[in-house]
Amino acid sequence: MRATLLVATAVATCISLYCVGATFGYFHQPIPGIEVSPKASLLAFIAAPSFAVFATYILRRAPFSFGYVCSIYFLCIVVGYLWINPFSRLPYDHQAALVSAFLSGAALLVVLVTSSRLRLARFQLRPSFTELLPYALLVIGAVTVGAALRYNFHLVGLADIYQFRDSIDFPMPLRYANGIVQSTLLPFAFACFVERRRALPSIAALVLMAAFYPATLSKFAAFAPFWLLFLLALQRFSKPENAVILSVLLPLVVGLASLAVESGLHHGVYRVFGLINFRMFGVTSISMEVYNAFFYSHAPTHFCQIGFVRSLIGCPYDPQLGVELARAYELGNFNASLLSTEGIASVGTEWAPLTVLASGAILAFGSVMASHLPARFVLLSSGIVVQQIINVPLSTALLSHGAALLFLLWWLTPKMVPLDNPQ
Repeated sequence: MRATLLVATAVATCISLYCVGATFGYFHQPIPGIEVSPKASLLAFIAAPSFAVFATYILRRAPFSFGYVCSIYFLCIVVGYLWINPFSRLPYDHQAALVSAFLSGAALLVVLVTSSRLRLARFQLRPSFTELLPYALLVIGAVTVGAALRYNFHLVGLADIYQFRDSIDFPMPLRYANGIVQSTLLPFAFACFVERRRALPSIAALVLMAAFYPATLSKFAAFAPFWLLFLLALQRFSKPENAVILSVLLPLVVGLASLAVESGLHHGVYRVFGLINFRMFGVTSISMEVYNAFFYSHAPTHFCQIGFVRSLIGCPYDPQLGVELARAYELGNFNASLLSTEGIASVGTEWAPLTVLASGAILAFGSVMASHLPARFVLLSSGIVVQQIINVPLSTALLSHGAALLFLLWWLTPKMVPLDNPQ
């Protein structure tokens, strides 16, 4: 069953990216899109399926863990990039980049999956303290939301957020607090309440997450509560390992199904397909294409996008590499995952597999810190931060979005008795 779902997800990823290319082009103008040729098609049909087969072999019997969750999402990113690489007309060494992406993805999956077998000595908080902790996180969330709403409040639709978002300017402490509370603290509290069958506090956590939307005008804030409910529903009807795969496969299928309907509506505005297949999944693979092209003709950052490193060696680039890509390609702020930032951007294509492996080891360490916790609790508490991990640099996910804090909370949380899950 799991192998079938993995293969179906890889196929859906490739079909989705083909439709993205046909509908939007892989890039906005003036950057060229795709070039279909027999040679490119043959290479695409070799590279992407080969990695999908390798990943299926690695993941088909892997036990559930945080590393397993990350592996499923990175599988889609790598398969997607291997699929679009041969069709690209952007000027860089496509074959070297293809090999590097394959090795980076393979190294990442291996280290994430093997971490599920490791255990770590823990310092366990008292049960009475852990009972109060999620309520304390709700209070922190409420205070943070209130402070954010005092600085900005615009209750507008998703289509209108870009008219106001550039003018939002939170103080740095509040900016960090917004990211950590949304991505880590409130999802952690929600997972605690779900495990303890506390309905009203669970709803309160979701409401506070949604309340960040008019303050930050972030799509993450708008959809985060619904995403956690979606994950909660999936695990009630399938094993946790399959629920993770379905959290990718089902949205991809829904987006593809909507394409036929939307093609005749909205005058060519593909809202559902664009939001799911392009923005949520497609961009994560396309970012590897853009970063390979940019850093083929520019010097690597040597990690100077990280504040501490920047203070030591300086940096010719903006701290947010997405800003540099926006200037070069007119794509908007094009942030990307560790595959693109800690990998391609920081050390170049040739050495990217090594730094990706090191980044994977950090995520694997976090996975070990949650090894004693129920699968559903790990899935829900990490449901939002995983989305950040596949969309922003690992350093940003760890600090600005609180992934490092989540790892610490996992380590301190005592064992829980999981609710019954279908087997």
